[in-house]
Amino acid sequence: MPYYDINSSLQKLAERRIEEAMRQGKFDNLPGRGQPCELEPMPADENARMVWWALRMMKRGGRTAEEARLRQHVRTLEEDLSHATSEGRVRSLVGAINVAVRQVNAIVARYGDDAFLTSADLGGELGKFHHRLKAARVAKVALAACANPLCASANPSAARFCRRCGAPIAGEA
Repeated sequence: MPYYDINSSLQKLAERRIEEAMRQGKFDNLPGRGQPCELEPMPADENARMVWWALRMMKRGGRTAEEARLRQHVRTLEEDLSHATSEGRVRSLVGAINVAVRQVNAIVARYGDDAFLTSADLGGELGKFHHRLKAARVAKVALAACANPLCASANPSAARFCRRCGAPIAGEA
């Protein structure tokens, strides 16, 4: 049985088909014909190559690295805002978010895109903050378990008897 090099055979077949298509003029009306190709050298390092691909895709989509960095910064600030522990911190984070949002929107407007970000609402964020504080206070109320293993309901820590079954609270007997 004769040996055939599949790779070289497929390469020769592909080259013949490309040459035939060129003779038939199938490549004559392609967009960008006659213009130089942008051939950027791809980095050898895998991590650098991933960054290179990401930047290339952003460039093709009309995005910039600065816009991507600012959008990530807004996401980080929003995450911090959801865990803020004081009203002053909420106010400063909302201000920082709104500054970054204005910068992103200026970049987006420059490129004629419609991927605008919405700014943070100070009143709404303060309302969420106060709601989280109230929920934390309610969660802090200590509960005591009923001594009756069949009931095992949770009761306020100040209670001496279970609200559900009337048995003494665990530790009170």
